[in-house]
Amino acid sequence: MEGVFGGRSLEKSSGSFFKGGVFAFLEITVAIGLILGLAALVYPVVQDGLEERRRHQAEDECRRIAALVAERQARSALVTGEDCAYLVGPGELPEGAARLRPGGQPGSLDDALAPAPGRTPSPLRPDPWGRAYVMVPVDPEEPGRGGSILSAGPDGVIQTPFGAGRFRGDDVGVRLPGR
Repeated sequence: MEGVFGGRSLEKSSGSFFKGGVFAFLEITVAIGLILGLAALVYPVVQDGLEERRRHQAEDECRRIAALVAERQARSALVTGEDCAYLVGPGELPEGAARLRPGGQPGSLDDALAPAPGRTPSPLRPDPWGRAYVMVPVDPEEPGRGGSILSAGPDGVIQTPFGAGRFRGDDVGVRLPGR
């Protein structure tokens, strides 16, 4: 009985249907193994690319926040609460934020940057890891003059001490211009 499968019969009279023309079980297993091996090689590269993209996204957002701070400071419209040691945006507070300026409470970076009259929706969003951006002014009396805006990075822990010359660990951020 001639069939559609390369002239082979669907009947098992002369042996297995899979013998000879179609993949055997061993060949399929080898092919699946090769595909899984390639996936195992590609996965770390893709993950590294995603993490690098998140870091760039956080740096860009820090620059954007710094530009908003500079613009509000130029118009004398940057408003902070009393006794604010540092300002935080929306999102989970990063671990170690309280060490930045001991003895003070966090203020709202949203409130500091929002225009007073109509209070538009927040221009800020959490960092790519879901935590708040933190603004640490050099002088709480003049919050837009010097200091830094930073993200705690992938591990969620701020490792940069207050006043450090460069960001430490996996922290991402920008320095605010001084006077």
